[in-house]
Amino acid sequence: MRTSILRARCCIAGGGPAGMVLGLLLARAGVDVVVLEKHADFLRDFRGDTVHPSTLQVLQELGLLQAFLQRPHDKARDIRVHIGGAEAVVADFGRLKGHCGFIAMVPQWEFLDFLRDEAELYPGFRLLLQAQALSLIEDQGRVTGLRAGTPQGALEVHADLVIGADGRRSTLREAAGLQVRDLGAPIDVLWMRVPRLAGDPQGSGGRIGTGRFLATIDRGSYWQCAYVIHKGGIESVRSRGIEALRGDLVELMLLASREASAMPWQLKLLGWFPALRALPAYAVGVGVRPEHVRSPLAAPRRVPATG
Repeated sequence: MRTSILRARCCIAGGGPAGMVLGLLLARAGVDVVVLEKHADFLRDFRGDTVHPSTLQVLQELGLLQAFLQRPHDKARDIRVHIGGAEAVVADFGRLKGHCGFIAMVPQWEFLDFLRDEAELYPGFRLLLQAQALSLIEDQGRVTGLRAGTPQGALEVHADLVIGADGRRSTLREAAGLQVRDLGAPIDVLWMRVPRLAGDPQGSGGRIGTGRFLATIDRGSYWQCAYVIHKGGIESVRSRGIEALRGDLVELMLLASREASAMPWQLKLLGWFPALRALPAYAVGVGVRPEHVRSPLAAPRRVPATG
């Protein structure tokens, strides 16, 4: 199968928020840019599903905020935490300076679809789906492009600038020989969906029990939950069994309307992304944590549950 060749001023590997925002900004500036995304669409769960006031301010300055807020979303104007039987407000976004005093709770695929739709209004923007960056093209010690795999065969993109926004296990970062250092975060997080029933508590927030912390995001028809555990504590969760975990969730979330055995058991373990050390001047650009505009740290990976 013959290798296809494209040329662009800039090639971005990775169609997460970092890659798509950069692609939009470059296209608005008249730069010919190609974004490669290895998946066939943006429909992936347990991603950075919050757009924070600072990002909303950028959208306002770009003249895109009102169009973005037409997408399905909820507004979180504060964050409340339940500790025992008491409730405390731990963050009030109305106190922030700027245009938006709230967090937009929106699935990441909606945000990425919005960025794509806006970027495609500019003739210099191209998004290639199912195109996975595999290696760099170098010429006399200088990065001049990348090689990618697609369902149609091999692809080479030759560009003046190559940006690696391809995730915590970045192929381009490894190919460029960029070093990382472990930030040493002391926790892991179990993400899960819990069906939302009539009579459940209202709103997103956090719940703290003895030695336990659970963050809950109200998605309307279901709860997106983040259960914080000690670093490497997944084996302890497994040894206790899935019923014990379900019981913890029912107790923390005050879900008296259902039995613990009815709780779902499909889980995803949240890992942590190391920070980059100093970048060689010749190398590709690398976007840190492209999947999470709201946080430069968190990144999920699948872990099978037991029970």
